[in-house]
Amino acid sequence: MKNPVMVFLMIIYFIPELSAQPGYLPGYIVSQSGDTIRGFIKRQTGKLYSQKVVFKESKSAEDVTYAPGDIKSYYILAGELFISEDITYQKVNRDPNLILDESRQNVSNPETVKTTAFLTVRVLGPASLYIYYDDNANPYFFIRKYGDKLYELNQLLKYYRQETNGVVNEGYRIEKNYIGILNFLFNDCPEISKIIEETELVDYELVRLTTAYNKCVSPNDLMEEFSSSKLLESDKSVHLGLNSSGYTFSGAAPSRYYLTKADPLKSQKLNFGFRLELFSPKLSNSFSVSTGLTYFAIYQQYQYHQNIGQNVDDLYDVTLENHYIQLPIILNYNLKLGVIIPYAFIGTHSNIVIKKNNTMVVTRTTALGSTIEEKPAIFNLATGADATRNFEIMGVSTGGGLKYLGKKMPGIFFEIKYDQNWGLSLLTEVSQKAKSLFLTFGIIF
Repeated sequence: MKNPVMVFLMIIYFIPELSAQPGYLPGYIVSQSGDTIRGFIKRQTGKLYSQKVVFKESKSAEDVTYAPGDIKSYYILAGELFISEDITYQKVNRDPNLILDESRQNVSNPETVKTTAFLTVRVLGPASLYIYYDDNANPYFFIRKYGDKLYELNQLLKYYRQETNGVVNEGYRIEKNYIGILNFLFNDCPEISKIIEETELVDYELVRLTTAYNKCVSPNDLMEEFSSSKLLESDKSVHLGLNSSGYTFSGAAPSRYYLTKADPLKSQKLNFGFRLELFSPKLSNSFSVSTGLTYFAIYQQYQYHQNIGQNVDDLYDVTLENHYIQLPIILNYNLKLGVIIPYAFIGTHSNIVIKKNNTMVVTRTTALGSTIEEKPAIFNLATGADATRNFEIMGVSTGGGLKYLGKKMPGIFFEIKYDQNWGLSLLTEVSQKAKSLFLTFGIIF
């Protein structure tokens, strides 16, 4: 800890040069002529993957946006394949309030839509399964057998009314149109007919069924199951900054002790660390959770003079020096306006004391002369032993900053963070609470 700047510079020096640029994933596109072009694909939410792909051949190249039909397909090396297809599907209104629709003819209110889109490939084989996401991120499922036409797999909510012997029965039922299509396409494998009837119109169940069919009809053929958008992706960064900190005290300390009266002189100290930011582009492109490790220190000096009476004066010289490793859990909100991204955050943290030097020198002056006594700055009132705790159980962090995810340089960020520790402790009768303001600069890789 003697030279934190050197440690930080060494961390930066050993960042791998081959790491993908922030906001991009390694991958390739296949042109209409069949050429494969490798490069980097911009990270997006699930619905945007169906509408476009933003690609560049190298980290320093300009972005190129391809719409469905411009290219045959693209692949992200995380395990996601997208193909360009002309599709026809029944766009349903999924508003639950439509149950009150007076027409009561077809609650789902389908509309036939024809479009060209990038379909997410979920299973590739004798039978292939695909997903399309509309503008509201609603999934639509398609299946194809042996390269033939695409069939949409859907279900509709319909109103029904029956009158029998003067008794009227009415209500709503789900018409699982996809069951009939699956039975028709998979009729050459009767072993899975029961699975078809039990299959719900959800991603993982359709993947399971399609994979079972492929193994049934062609157990030796090459087939592949692709991931949907990854559940979690991450950005990693290192940071360096300054923090201005101070302590406040409370508890069962006699009024003659400096703890209840001293006014701290705050100082600036260096901090640095590593951060891991986790997010799910499938669910949200704005919210993320971050954690990591941060080293920081708090250094304060106090001086307090007190007249005890009868020509007895005490002078307290206090030094508090504590070095910490902080373990945060932070919720971030990123306002994605372009290459410059404002963000705000709130979260919690714990601080582990890795080194401490807390001393108090008391100089007592009387008519007979002066005496000097050295003792722990924070001590147990009964035993006199050092009572500085080694672990700050919990605190809250809040703040904000700016990220720059440029095209020709690594991502950088600058942020301001305020920490308030709750000062929970069972180790001393005096509660020691730290407050810190952090100014931080970081590099994302």
